[in-house]
Amino acid sequence: MWLSSSFHPSVRHVCKPSFYTVSNVYEDVIEKGRATLKVYFDIAEQHLTTSPYCYGEQWSIMDVYVH
Repeated sequence: MWLSSSFHPSVRHVCKPSFYTVSNVYEDVIEKGRATLKVYFDIAEQHLTTSPYCYGEQWSIMDVYVH
């Protein structure tokens, strides 16, 4: 849920900025997407430094998705 509701929309800001504006100026949309992605990457990295897997000591399909 976290990835689909936070990370994926931010990827779309970077990869498909025209979806978020009616102008042909995309730099602000892309920059916002990159800044937001950094926040989400930092959250994921912080979590993964304390656990080998997304759900602690147990591997899950989520680990394939995140890594």
